[in-house]
Amino acid sequence: PPTTASAATAPRPASMEPSPPERAVPLLQPPHQPRRRRPRPLQTPSSSSSSSSPPPSPSSPSSPPAAAARVAAAMLSISLLLVLSLSGGGSGVRVAPALAAAASAEMAQDEAIILPRRSPRHHQQLMSQRQQQTTGRGSLRPPSSASSSFSRLSGMGMVGGGCLGSKPVDVEPPKPFLVYEHDRTDSAITLSWESIKRANFYELQFQAPSGEWRSIFNGTGNFCRKRNLEPDTTYSFRMRYKRDGNFSEFTPALELDTLTEQLASTRMSMPTAESIDGETIRILWNRPPRTLKSEIQVKDEEGGPWMTVSSDVAGASARKRGLKAGHGYIFRTRCLNRETFGWTAYSEPTEIVRTKSLHPIFKELFGTKLTNAEGDEVPVDSLAGKVVALYFSAHWCPPCRKFTPALAEFYRQAKSAGRNFEIVFISQDQDNYDFRNYLSSMPWVAVPFRNARLRQSLPARFNLRGIPTLKIMSPKGEMVSEDGIREALSVDKIARWEKSGAY
Repeated sequence: PPTTASAATAPRPASMEPSPPERAVPLLQPPHQPRRRRPRPLQTPSSSSSSSSPPPSPSSPSSPPAAAARVAAAMLSISLLLVLSLSGGGSGVRVAPALAAAASAEMAQDEAIILPRRSPRHHQQLMSQRQQQTTGRGSLRPPSSASSSFSRLSGMGMVGGGCLGSKPVDVEPPKPFLVYEHDRTDSAITLSWESIKRANFYELQFQAPSGEWRSIFNGTGNFCRKRNLEPDTTYSFRMRYKRDGNFSEFTPALELDTLTEQLASTRMSMPTAESIDGETIRILWNRPPRTLKSEIQVKDEEGGPWMTVSSDVAGASARKRGLKAGHGYIFRTRCLNRETFGWTAYSEPTEIVRTKSLHPIFKELFGTKLTNAEGDEVPVDSLAGKVVALYFSAHWCPPCRKFTPALAEFYRQAKSAGRNFEIVFISQDQDNYDFRNYLSSMPWVAVPFRNARLRQSLPARFNLRGIPTLKIMSPKGEMVSEDGIREALSVDKIARWEKSGAY
C-alpha cells in the first residue's frame, strides 16, 4: 500500500475531481423550492419557422418584476372585492364576474413567482395606482365609497382591532332601578331601593285604591315607611331619581297588601343577629310553639330585595356564611305551624348587622385566597375578627411532625370553647405532594403551595430561624406572641387576645 507522502503527491483520480458549482438560485425564488417553469405554448407552423425571439426586456409583461406587480395588483383586487361584497350586501352593489375571473387568471398564471419584500410606501403607491385603474370599470366603488363602507362595517361591530370578522365585545346592560318591599304590618308598609350612582334626589309616590298619585318621600336615603294604612288593602308605589339635573322615568308600579288583622297577630318578634367573623353572622329568634320549621331571609344594607337563605331550619338559630367582610346585612324570619300548615307573618327586620372587618395586613401577608385539607378555596376574609397564628412547618422536619398533633388538639379545644381562633399553615416543603400529604392532618387553613412568592417571603419577613415556629397576631394585626411553641397557650389567653385586639 502507498505511504502517506506518496498518497499526498499522487495524482487525483478522475472520480475525485471537484464537481462544477451548482446553478445559482434566483433571488425571487426561495432556496428550498425548485423553480416552477411556465408551460410552453404549442408551436404553430408559422411560429416554428420564425426565428427565435429576442430576450424579454425588464419592462416587458413576462419579466419577473412586471409579473410580481401583476400578482400584487390581482391580490389587491381580490381584497377590495371582498370588502365591497361584505359592505354592499343590501345596497345593490355587485362584483363583476369578468374582473374576478381576470384576477384569478393572473394569480394562476404567475403563481410560481414569489413576491419580494416591499416597503409600506411602495405598497401604498401600488394600491393608489390600482384604485385609479379600476375606478372607471363600473365594478368597484371609488376610494371614498370604499372608506365609507369600511366605516359602516366598523359601526356595526364587524371590525375590531383592525380585523374583519372580530367578535364584538358584549356590554352588560345597566341594572334596572326598582323599589322593593322591606316590611309590612296591618297598618304600615316600608319600602327600600338601591342607590344609583351620582343620584342626589329620590321621589317616592303613593296611590291609594281609586286615588291619585302623590309624593310621600323627597330626599336621599334607601328606606321609607308609609303609616296609617287600612288592613287588608292594596296600595301602589312608584319611584324615580334625579341625576345631573334630570329626572328618570318612574319605576313600574309595585302593588302591596297590608296584612290582615289575623295574620298580623302571628307576627314574630325581631330576631337577634351578631357578627362572628368577616364572613359569618349568627341569627337567633324566639320559636313559637308547635313550629315545624322556620325560614330565614337576608337583605343587603343598600336596600336590595329579600333573598331566602333557607326554608327548612329545624332549630331556633342559624349561621349565614359567605358574606362580605365589613358589610352590613338585615335579617327576618317566619315559622310554619305543624297543625295548620300555615306560615306566620314575617318578623320585624333586624337592624343593620355588620360583619367584622379584616385588617389590611392579613391580605398583605396571605393574599386573597387560602386553602384547606379538602383542597377548597377559603377567602382570607374569614380571618376577620380572629386571633391568627402563623405556623411555619414542613413534612420533612421530624420535630414538626411531632408538634403538629398537639397543636391540632389545642385548636379543637379553642374552637369548642367558641373562640375566634385560626391557624394558617405556611409550608416549607419542596413539592406539592409533601405539602398536601402534611396538610391532610391539619384542621386549619394554609397558604396555597402554588403561591410560592408569599411562602418564600414570609420567613424572611418574620426573621425565621428554624421550624417549627408559631407566631400569633391579634385581630388588629399586632404581634401578641413571637414564640407560641415555648409559650404556654390556653383558651383563656386566646379569649383575652381576641377581646383586647378587636379590629
